[in-house]
Amino acid sequence: MSGTPQSTKRPPMNDFPLRKRSYQEPTNFFFDVTGHEAVNFLKKYGNVGEFLARPSGSTPGNYTLSVKVDEEKVTHVKIQNNGDFLDLFGGEMFASLHELVQFYMENPGQLKERSGDAIVNIVLKRPVVIPASQEPNLTFMRPTSERYFHMSMNAIEAEELLKSYGREGSYLVRESQRHPGDYVLCVKIGEEMVHQIWIRNENSQFDIGGGDRFESLSSLIEHHSRIPIVIKDGTPIILKAPLPSTRMIASAVEGRRQRLEQKDRHGNEGFYDEFERLQASECCLYVSMSEGKKPDNIPKNRYKNILPFDHTRIKLDLEDGAGDYINASLIQMLPTQYPEFAGLNRKYISTQGCLSSTVHDFWRMMWQTNSRVIVMTTKEYERGRVGDKMQEKCYRYWPQPGGSEVHGGVIQLIVDNKSEARNENYVMTVLELRKIHREIDDSETLLGERRTIYHFQFLGWPDHGCPSDSKMVLDFLDQVNECRDTHCPKTGPIVVHCSAGIGRTGTFIVIDILINQIKRIGSNCQIDISNTVKMVREQRSGMVQTEHQYRFLYRAIACFMESTTKANRGRSLNSGSTAELCRVIPSRHKHHRHSQHHAYQNSCSSTSSSSNGSNGDACVANGNPPPRPSKNAPPPLQPRRSRPPLSDMHFLSHKTYVNNG
Repeated sequence: MSGTPQSTKRPPMNDFPLRKRSYQEPTNFFFDVTGHEAVNFLKKYGNVGEFLARPSGSTPGNYTLSVKVDEEKVTHVKIQNNGDFLDLFGGEMFASLHELVQFYMENPGQLKERSGDAIVNIVLKRPVVIPASQEPNLTFMRPTSERYFHMSMNAIEAEELLKSYGREGSYLVRESQRHPGDYVLCVKIGEEMVHQIWIRNENSQFDIGGGDRFESLSSLIEHHSRIPIVIKDGTPIILKAPLPSTRMIASAVEGRRQRLEQKDRHGNEGFYDEFERLQASECCLYVSMSEGKKPDNIPKNRYKNILPFDHTRIKLDLEDGAGDYINASLIQMLPTQYPEFAGLNRKYISTQGCLSSTVHDFWRMMWQTNSRVIVMTTKEYERGRVGDKMQEKCYRYWPQPGGSEVHGGVIQLIVDNKSEARNENYVMTVLELRKIHREIDDSETLLGERRTIYHFQFLGWPDHGCPSDSKMVLDFLDQVNECRDTHCPKTGPIVVHCSAGIGRTGTFIVIDILINQIKRIGSNCQIDISNTVKMVREQRSGMVQTEHQYRFLYRAIACFMESTTKANRGRSLNSGSTAELCRVIPSRHKHHRHSQHHAYQNSCSSTSSSSNGSNGDACVANGNPPPRPSKNAPPPLQPRRSRPPLSDMHFLSHKTYVNNG
């Protein structure tokens, strides 16, 4: 390397001090910039080995890692987001962008680049530090990362929200509709008054007319959180507490969903902005996953780098010579950090799809936690993205109909398949689980009672993307919850898994949490989809993996609210199923982002993976819901994309990624 760093750069350091940071203080390395802008910023502010991550310029939903490899060259590494995990189009797989970056920082020999006939290392030392006043920060924050900023909200909506849910001194900031590019500070004064203050934005300098100017909205708000604003009549306005921006009334979720589909002046949809802010806030980089990395436990992980946090992992009892590790995490409500969930008693176990070598551990977990319901959100084999080949997503861990399987040695777990019922979208199987002690003379002693296990396998999730019909998922969860409430209400957590145990699994869990919260409080309760995802991600990394899955959360909750509204109006709701309640309704809006006269598409139906909006397919009712199932019998079942091609990539091995430019 020749030359010396410019004065605008920091002196080179040997290591980026990740371990000295608290997990509450993640380092920002993601910027909403183009490839050309990334090159310019890295050349201007970066040292060799510094990098940033950005959205892919060619494939929506994917990412690109831009790295300064020498004084004159910046290389770009493509990152694929396939719905279950992130990878570099092969090789290692990760639950989140943070974990991918951390892995290649800690393993510098595993990221390589082909340069002519030679293969050279790409070394990631640390994220580039760009001055806060520069464009990528302002664009990404747009204009602030604080949750008091509300996108696509008008004056009436802001006033109603503050009056309904704010206290004196509660405030929010919204975009000005009369003066594009400016903002409005809305503050609740007293019990019934909301004062709205115009914030001028001139050359990225913000002021409210009092003489002081600030370089960001955050600094303006911080200043007036300490120093009151005095309005014309001499009344001081004190900013006490922000009203979070992703929080909404449950009954308004469809309106919020439609607004999030609208593009802002930067050309990005609100969904993109909200999900990327959620991605940027993930703090898992600094949470220990050391148990899953131990040599004895590595073979028990389906994906090497998708691991449970140490503090939330399911720790198995030591018995019969077996270890205590399984790739599974306890997901529960955290009312101290998320007080909105105080009083909601929901627990789940999020786990990976079984390997042939972990089936015994899976049934040990089922017995130990007294779990009686399993939700499987994947098929055993699904088509992969490269070559369209069938790939194992989960080893079959339960017996065929009428069959029986034995797991263990002296202490054995026996699983019997008692009955099975299926329809187009899912299969419900009744299993019996018993635990025995096998004596030397081959006699057996029953340890505990015989337990009935209800296994629900959802078949309606496409190999790529998300279901086009959210009603299918709601009906499925309806059956799961009805079965649990009827047959095993006071038992252990519901076990949910897909392949990696984060993407679809997280989506199902978040939907179930929010639906049960709405049922508990009512349609006027406050929900926060983003915050709910954050809560489950604090317990298992990468939950709700893609923007499409995040959009699907909104569609599913909107569909549920539509069914609830119809039920409250006296329309049919026979057994709690949403089967007949999600139909297309006319739009109350005259304008659509694609067409002036585009018909409203019900939130229950949308394209499975396209980012271009709804495909216009309506929710079609399946007939009357079935009768309630008899005890220990399977409930009667109700009847009922593609992605851009990937570039050809070359690998030295499954562990080493070679970037071919």
